[in-house]
Amino acid sequence: MPGIEINHPVLHLNGNISIKNLSGVAIENLILRNISVTQNNLFINIEPIKLISVNFSGSILPYEENTFLLNGIKRISGNIIDYDSTVTLIFNFSSDGISFSDSIKHQIIKKVY
Repeated sequence: MPGIEINHPVLHLNGNISIKNLSGVAIENLILRNISVTQNNLFINIEPIKLISVNFSGSILPYEENTFLLNGIKRISGNIIDYDSTVTLIFNFSSDGISFSDSIKHQIIKKVY
């Protein structure tokens, strides 16, 4: 918008994430607690994250898969990210008191002007 100046850089994550239940037990009350962005010695925690899906009822049946829209924003201080390199995204989930995580390496990060 004209007339607005952003004083701090903002890290914006968006895209789709597919989660497949590989077990014989339904995953109930699935929550994406946060996403950690790592690069060299840099560690940025983005929370809370909303999982948006048209068909999501809070559980994933055994051997079923669901795709979610992912959207997260974090204001960061200064130019701490190397935009000529990639980042690793660590997804931290919980389901009925059980925590688990997964990661995606070598994700490209872009600087938008």
